[in-house]
Amino acid sequence: MKLINKYALFFFFIFLLVILILSSAFYITRHDRQKAEIISQAVENIRGVAASILVSPTPSIPAPTPTIFEYTIGIVNLPADVIERGFATFTWNINGPPTTIKSTSVYFGQQSTPGNLTKDILPQNTKYSQSLKEFQSGNFAVPLVFVGNQTLTKAATYFARAYAQINGNNYWSDEKSFTVKEIPKNEIRIVNYPGHVKLNDNSTFTWEITGPATTIGYTVIVGSKESKSGMLDETVGLEKTPYKVLVKDFTNGTYQIPLTYVGNAVMPEYGIFYVRALALINDKNLWSDEKTVSVE
Repeated sequence: MKLINKYALFFFFIFLLVILILSSAFYITRHDRQKAEIISQAVENIRGVAASILVSPTPSIPAPTPTIFEYTIGIVNLPADVIERGFATFTWNINGPPTTIKSTSVYFGQQSTPGNLTKDILPQNTKYSQSLKEFQSGNFAVPLVFVGNQTLTKAATYFARAYAQINGNNYWSDEKSFTVKEIPKNEIRIVNYPGHVKLNDNSTFTWEITGPATTIGYTVIVGSKESKSGMLDETVGLEKTPYKVLVKDFTNGTYQIPLTYVGNAVMPEYGIFYVRALALINDKNLWSDEKTVSVE
């Protein structure tokens, strides 16, 4: 439509030009040559305007912006509810244009490497001390989801990032953390005991053993008028203490723990007695904290 309008305007000017020429022929006969030159100049101006209408400027087309495809790497899952010496599973993914890579892993350690890790940062430039080995060398087509496993030997909080080397560049995920818990341990504690008793009266003690299930054959309440304060470790046997057995109801049998025990004792003499619960579990001595009982 725009082009049709231009040609219509052009023919309109041509029509005006013809009328002007015919009129000027008549006009020239009556006026001098100077007037004819003025009319000729006007005709040239009209012709120039008509020509300019038909000439359309070529539109400027911007050059297309190239699309840049960037690779991304991210941690999908980190170990959860893992105890030391337990088997841990890591999941991460790499997204972007199809290609083949030769190395990817999850790097982790007890020290954080915070901030944004750029493409020139190599694993040895970080504070991470451990890594998964399965995909550190080989040929792997990406995009792909990776799953790696490792045994974690120490209870601690760890910081981790997924890593890949792609086309000579180092790609890192954001840093995340996970916790490895200590192996559950059996514990023993006195739950209830008499703070004050009469000499030769029957005294009731209640104690419990918690933690991983196992079978034991020996647990007692021991006491002495001499204290052995502080924590007693598993290497300290009864013979290395001043304590004597007070409650001996569970010294010969088979007992499934965790379990709560109730036993009775008659305190042998007046004074302050220091008492503990003791159990033998897997040939190791498990001691409770020390309590005091006053015999009046």
